Amino acid sequence: MSISREEQMKFASEILPIIDEALEPRTLERLHEIAAMVLKWSGFKDNGVAFSLSEYSYEVLEIARGKKDTGWKDEARASLDKQLKFDS
Repeated sequence: MSISREEQMKFASEILPIIDEALEPRTLERLHEIAAMVLKWSGFKDNGVAFSLSEYSYEVLEIARGKKDTGWKDEARASLDKQLKFDS
């Protein structure tokens, strides 16, 4: 199975606002699990959007769990935003 880059972008555009608004670690955990599934389903050839989304959701979750913000969240978000804008 593979999910096209265009579909990854549509998915990311829909789920990003939900990730950004979520505060509870359990909610963020579920959102990350969904993002990780999309990454898995995207395959290995063109999964950059799904990869960045999964990385971003993981970092937001870890920060919500009390992990120190190391800047990886911002790196993943910048990569994701760049991909979404570049391909728009």
